[in-house]
Amino acid sequence: MPRFIHHQGGHVHRMLDEIRAAVYTVVGTLDIEAWRTPEPVPFRRRRSGERMKLAAATLRIDLPVRSVAETDLMEEGHRRLAFRNRRVSLVFRPFEIKTLALKRAGK
Repeated sequence: MPRFIHHQGGHVHRMLDEIRAAVYTVVGTLDIEAWRTPEPVPFRRRRSGERMKLAAATLRIDLPVRSVAETDLMEEGHRRLAFRNRRVSLVFRPFEIKTLALKRAGK
């Protein structure tokens, strides 16, 4: 039985890699470092306040998709995202996980 599980596990991992390669393609990434300060702040104090690291990514979705929305894990509270030329841009805070709801074209 362990051989079967090992064989199937490798097959599943290869299939997941193929699906990821076909569905989502990272077009570009960007790391952003920012400081949250009360406004206005003089230039010399631009790095005072709370430091925040953000990351931005643009995903290309190679499926027949009409629209993309950000949602929670229960798929409630959809917030529609700009989706043009099969691309959607996202900004992440540290340790943040995003859930996207895709609407198929033609449905």
